[in-house]
Amino acid sequence: MALKGAGKRIEVSDEDQRELERIVRAASSEVRMVERARIVLAASEGLTTEQIAARVGCGERMVKKWRPRYARHGIEGLKDAPRSGAAVDARPADQGAVDRQGLHASGE
Repeated sequence: MALKGAGKRIEVSDEDQRELERIVRAASSEVRMVERARIVLAASEGLTTEQIAARVGCGERMVKKWRPRYARHGIEGLKDAPRSGAAVDARPADQGAVDRQGLHASGE
C-alpha cells in the first residue's frame, strides 16, 4: 500500500544537488527560489508531499507544483515562467511633467 501523499522520489544529479544547496545557503537568493530548492532537495530524500510541505513550511499544492517541474526541466524549471501581456511601466504616466515642474519651480 502506497503512503498517502507519497510522491515519486526525484533523482537529483550531484551537480544539481550542489547548486540547489548553494541556492538554499546564499543570502542573495530569492525567497521563492530557496523554497523551491528545499522542496526538490526534500523530494530527493523520498519524503511524502505532506512531509515536504511541513519541512519547508509551504502548502502541499506548492510541493505538487514544483516537484514535477524540476523532474521535467531541472533547475531551469524552478525559475518563474514568463508572463504574457505587456510589461508594466513602474513610472507614473506624468513623471516627465512632474520633473519639468520641479526644475522650473527651483529656477533651474
